[in-house]
Amino acid sequence: MKVLLEKLAQRQDLTAEEMVVIMDTIALGAADPIQIGVFLSLLRSKGETPVEVQSLVSVMLRHARLVPLQQDVKTLDIVGTGGDGANTVNLSTSAAILAAACGAKVAKHGNRSVSSRSGSADVLEVMGVPMLEPQHISPCINEANIAFMYAPHFHPAMKHVAPVRKSMGIRSVFNVLGPLINPAKCQTSVIGVYTPSLLDLFGQVLHLMGVEHALVVHCAGLDELNPIGDAEIVEVTQQGCQRYTLTPEEIGIPRCTLKDLEGGDADENCRILRQVFQGGEHCENAIGNTIAYNAGAGRFPVRAAPRLTVSCRRVVCVRVGQHNQAWLRSGEGCAESWRGSEDAGPLERSSDAVACLATCCRPIMLS
Repeated sequence: MKVLLEKLAQRQDLTAEEMVVIMDTIALGAADPIQIGVFLSLLRSKGETPVEVQSLVSVMLRHARLVPLQQDVKTLDIVGTGGDGANTVNLSTSAAILAAACGAKVAKHGNRSVSSRSGSADVLEVMGVPMLEPQHISPCINEANIAFMYAPHFHPAMKHVAPVRKSMGIRSVFNVLGPLINPAKCQTSVIGVYTPSLLDLFGQVLHLMGVEHALVVHCAGLDELNPIGDAEIVEVTQQGCQRYTLTPEEIGIPRCTLKDLEGGDADENCRILRQVFQGGEHCENAIGNTIAYNAGAGRFPVRAAPRLTVSCRRVVCVRVGQHNQAWLRSGEGCAESWRGSEDAGPLERSSDAVACLATCCRPIMLS
């Protein structure tokens, strides 16, 4: 490992094989904290290449507790890197729920908050959504179209890196790795990045990973699509990457300000999202528009519409049209059902807790 650290110190890129050697050493607990810290610092200083990041991802997934899925099930994740510091409500998480209601099979991978007041795990915990073990994820997706995977439960190798990252207190490649190491190995995804400089890097990494279809997005300083400004998008297919922009006007939603999307802690965000999911006038606002925008983008990678604008507009129109129950028949009732599952066993949780939400959403299944 010392030889490879010296190579990084000379600002030389590592090969895939060299990156695997370093990451295997770390994942197996054979690297000391100083070596890990030096590695992360040198890699950041040099700048990560797509090959280096893809190699890191492959090792992390090899050491992960992977989710066994049925062969014919293709899963989607709508997720952001975090790190934008905007403290918005949990938009990606809500969009994942709505995409599941539209018929997508969603394997939502997330964690607690790092840079905001409420991460996906934080708000779902307030709702009463349990942390499922790997063997319960597939049944949950089959029944409810959606399941949540709490990242620390699925990536035991991260325990060797976490203390070093905390003591360093600076960003490293691990700050943005989460969306790339979904243990369900999603073939379709919408990944938001906190800075435009990560768009091409993520696009190339996803292409090297061989994903079927993905969108890497950034908009107005946020790691998700939103109506504040024009979105920058890198679309990834097995043929390569294509970059373009998308405006709120193309989707048919009015522009808004950052303040319109701000949230609070997990309790406050849960309250806001319950209200939005009740439908009617409660969802016809900037937060509702943004959730529908991202859910529509999530429907695009699973080939529910021929063009991204059509896919987003379709979800937006269903949400604001006469079928406002499309969001949830009763956000409060759904949350209560989830909360009531907290005392249930694992099997009951996978069928009762998460299934409840998607069942409430299913009136908006789109053809």
